[in-house]
Amino acid sequence: GGVGIVHCVGCHEGPYTRQVTRRVGFRRRPPQWGVGGCPPRMPGTTCSASCKLLASNTLCLGQVGCIWVADPVNPSCLSADDAAGVSGGVAAGVILSLLGDIFINIGMNTMKFSHNINEEREKNGLERLNFLLMKYWWIGVILMVVGELGNLAAYGFAPAAIVTPMGAIGVVCNLFITTFGLKEPCRAINVVGVVGVVMGIILIVVFAPRTTIDITSDTVVAQYILTSQMGIYLIIWATLFVMMLPICKKWGQSTVVIYVATGSVVASLTIVSAKVFSSLVTRGFTKGFALDWISPVPYLSLLFLILTCVGSMHFVNTAMMRFGNSQVVPVYYAMFTTASVASVGFVFREFQCVVSTTQAAVFGVGIFLATSGVFLVQLGSSNPPAEREEEDLEGG
Repeated sequence: GGVGIVHCVGCHEGPYTRQVTRRVGFRRRPPQWGVGGCPPRMPGTTCSASCKLLASNTLCLGQVGCIWVADPVNPSCLSADDAAGVSGGVAAGVILSLLGDIFINIGMNTMKFSHNINEEREKNGLERLNFLLMKYWWIGVILMVVGELGNLAAYGFAPAAIVTPMGAIGVVCNLFITTFGLKEPCRAINVVGVVGVVMGIILIVVFAPRTTIDITSDTVVAQYILTSQMGIYLIIWATLFVMMLPICKKWGQSTVVIYVATGSVVASLTIVSAKVFSSLVTRGFTKGFALDWISPVPYLSLLFLILTCVGSMHFVNTAMMRFGNSQVVPVYYAMFTTASVASVGFVFREFQCVVSTTQAAVFGVGIFLATSGVFLVQLGSSNPPAEREEEDLEGG
């Protein structure tokens, strides 16, 4: 009776594979043993490095994310990414996120161009146009939607520890657009920032923990939602959110950190929801939507994704109304990246796949370089609202 713990020779040594009985809903099924006296692998989090420990075809194929390579000289068990010769899933996630961030930034600048057209019309004494009737505004909206869909899909292929920091590419893209498209000046410090972002992203992609997270509607509740990790995360999330609301009202206008920090806390739940939803979408395309989409799980995750996304944008937009983008963008990127990577890594146990302190340290350096680069790229790119008002008064 209860949960039996065994150590199986040849099985992956981890608390999630040594549990003999398995939970289904709120009931437990009796032990179901596999070949060699080892319990079958339930969908969940698998470290890519653990696949190499499995010495037989049977054990390898029983492990989520592992593939048996039947080499006549040196047969071995590898992760799906390693077996492909390149980090297949990670590469897909990186490419989707990269393209998504570029599309989003081009879309934002296209929408900004439509604003500039209206401002130019007002200067010439003409009536402002309705944005719904402006083709550039619609092009910008479509590009932003496509970009956000790309970012969402990326979470179904790669760990959030890789996808989330990729947002720094959008800031670099913006610098190129404003420099070569809008002919705005680019300073040496901005170029240093670009180098920092690129180096940081490379370190993040190379040294992020490699995981295979198999999320299904049947197991996501027992594997990730009804767990101590999720409980601790939600308690911390709710505590911080309740604490930040009165702080926003009292000190929100005095420093950019208050509203941005609140938006980052809310957005961390957005990324957790996005990880579940995008994983189920990816699984649907590969194994059929009938397996998971008759369950309420994908629809509830989408609902939480939308609600928390709208909530986080409310706080970020409030910060942008009171402070300049040169302040809001880098601070939000730093806080959002930290909160999201920590939250998803904790809830989905991605950090258990860090194999050494060196990997953890270099990954942290990558986050630091990308964040510092964002600050340097944004430095001097725009002025706070108060400064712009003073310039308008002086010019008028």
